[in-house]
Amino acid sequence: MAPLLDELAALRAYLRDREADGSDFLFVSQKGGRLHRSQFFRVFQAIAEAAGLSAEKRHPHALISSTMVYVRTSDVQASEAVQAALMGAF
Repeated sequence: MAPLLDELAALRAYLRDREADGSDFLFVSQKGGRLHRSQFFRVFQAIAEAAGLSAEKRHPHALISSTMVYVRTSDVQASEAVQAALMGAF
């Protein structure tokens, strides 16, 4: 499944073009403070609707599920990692 955008490039462009405001937060409110999760949710839903996404994809968790395609861990890899961690603990 190919991404719709090059997310990393988009994030870099956002950070490059964002006005320096001295904030440690990635997304800030209009007042310059942190963007509360409920505000982010409303903004995300409005943009997703404007983009024509179906109702079930108008949720920030949809980003996570599409990202998981790139970070898939196989059962074998997970089992090997657990075994190595347990062996290192004892």
